[in-house]
Amino acid sequence: MSAASETTEGNDTTFHYRKQDGKPVRFLVFGCIHATRACPHAVQAVVDFILKNRPDVVCINGDLYDLEAFMGGARGEGEPVADDIDAGTAIFQRVAAASKKAGATLVMLEGNHEQRLRRYISSSNEVVAIAAQMLLHRLEELVRKAGGIYVPYDGIFQGYRIAGVVLVTHGTIFNQMAPRDMAEMYAKGGVRYVIFNHTHGAGVAIGRRDDAPIGVNAGNLLRRRLMGYAHGRRQTFAWNQAYAYGETDGETAHILLHIHPQELEGKPWRTPRWPF
Repeated sequence: MSAASETTEGNDTTFHYRKQDGKPVRFLVFGCIHATRACPHAVQAVVDFILKNRPDVVCINGDLYDLEAFMGGARGEGEPVADDIDAGTAIFQRVAAASKKAGATLVMLEGNHEQRLRRYISSSNEVVAIAAQMLLHRLEELVRKAGGIYVPYDGIFQGYRIAGVVLVTHGTIFNQMAPRDMAEMYAKGGVRYVIFNHTHGAGVAIGRRDDAPIGVNAGNLLRRRLMGYAHGRRQTFAWNQAYAYGETDGETAHILLHIHPQELEGKPWRTPRWPF
């Protein structure tokens, strides 16, 4: 038996997952998929992992879509938005079907790319505002119809807590020390482990505090060469296709990163054996 709930403290809205039978919670976290820019082998690796290992919770941790057309003042430049929505929706439906078959709770956390839609709902350009409203509604309905939990992106306070000690959030820090900084900023109120994506470079670091919180960057599932607006950034060389998985008993957590080597990008993944 399990339970999902929502609590609100001040501006902080956090969703929770706990198992009522007291057994450890097994979870999978992945994100930064970017729809048409996703690597098909990376998406297949996630689906295979879910079907093979049957986690309790599956978290799509933001940036399922890219929505480049809503960049730069929403001028409509870049990747066609219809192709982007169709590709992201197809990936979501594959993950949702696998999660349902595995009996997992499915969680969709908005990322900063989906948040573009919320930002442009208030655009002075009525066509842009209506398009953003329709697309956001479509995304929310997609998750609802799949029986999933939808967690909006509000920047600082977004989060989905697993058994109290693990916090999944898309991420707000974009630097090479993001795992350390995210751990220091978000490990509070009983949280000891913070799993995020956003920065794209998979990694683990310990925060500079006496309680030694742990930050885990779960990487991405995209093809780097297709991220046109990221070209020229040296940090792009540190991006890794990866996902995080583990289990927690509500006191401690065991979290692993499954990183697909950069030299094997575009080739099939090996699905890890689990439990440990």
